Amino acid sequence: MPIKIKCKRKSGFYRAGIKHGPEWTEYPDDRFTPSEIKRLKAEPMLVVETVAGEDPYEAMTKVQILDKIGEFQDTTDLKKTKPNKAELIERLKKHEEQQAKDKAPED
Repeated sequence: MPIKIKCKRKSGFYRAGIKHGPEWTEYPDDRFTPSEIKRLKAEPMLVVETVAGEDPYEAMTKVQILDKIGEFQDTTDLKKTKPNKAELIERLKKHEEQQAKDKAPED
């Protein structure tokens, strides 16, 4: 899920290799690792918020999408292949459509 970050200090603050200023900056869901996000959220000098879009699929991380499809293995694979999120969302939608067809009673 994308996040936005701002610093409480006007002069800014470095964390996770980035200088965070006093204005909101939005980052894509794959910009930080889960452990980096945890550290960013724990940092008292920063305000970190999750950005949820209107599309529920957009609010999901790549890992969550792959997990729902049943193709998630580990984060090292995700870092190596760097799948496109839009393509993953399309795959998830097709997967869910197929599951719905499989569960539908036959006439």
